[in-house]
Amino acid sequence: MRAGDLPGHGCQALEGAALVLEQTFGGDRHLVLAVAPFAQQHGAGREVGVARASPQLDLGMLGTDALGVFCEDREVRRELATIFRDVVLACDGEINDMPMREFDLFGFSTPAMLKRIEQERVAGIEKISILQIKVARPFEQQTTDAANGRELIQHLSSTMLIGKDRRDTRQIYQVAYDDYGIDDLTEYTLAQVKLVFRMAKQPHRKAHNVAVQITSPNGLNDKSKTEDDRKRVLEQLTRIGVLREF
Repeated sequence: MRAGDLPGHGCQALEGAALVLEQTFGGDRHLVLAVAPFAQQHGAGREVGVARASPQLDLGMLGTDALGVFCEDREVRRELATIFRDVVLACDGEINDMPMREFDLFGFSTPAMLKRIEQERVAGIEKISILQIKVARPFEQQTTDAANGRELIQHLSSTMLIGKDRRDTRQIYQVAYDDYGIDDLTEYTLAQVKLVFRMAKQPHRKAHNVAVQITSPNGLNDKSKTEDDRKRVLEQLTRIGVLREF
């Protein structure tokens, strides 16, 4: 399905998405639903990205795959997941049976995380590298709604991406200090982290890398090729205090 296959539903295009659907939920809350390998929250305040975290659209995998809903309100998140599953994916089942994942990136705000990912690796993972850290500084801005003249308070954020070349031998925190003049990331909100997992050689497979991108609070985009890789990634993120399921 492509955007436009659902006429009358406010469909619009979104890069990397198979379907984007905008509709009203909870009064005047506008939402964007996207069937895609990965969708991240975009826009300011009113738009929420919802994505099927799967390399391909395979409705038969809904029981074991992930349904990612990017929304800070947990109860609204469940309702969004229900709408997405029932209306867009045309599936059924009890939504409360699906575990909810939440990612806490605060641990990446200090170099202490380097020690954790070195000492607390799970079996089958040889190395974990931090390639990128995206930080944000939230703020409020007053504006006027041109349609009705009402005064509005917008919740915005300025963002900055701290990244290093894969061949750079410096660790990410040294890069932040040397190239960006930042010696304390705790002053910022950590919005996104990109990691590379080096998976150890297995009897049936060579050693290989798996890129993992985590977006706070609920986004995970991993390039795992096998279910074993995916399980190791999730176990590792849980062990270092980044992932919580409830």
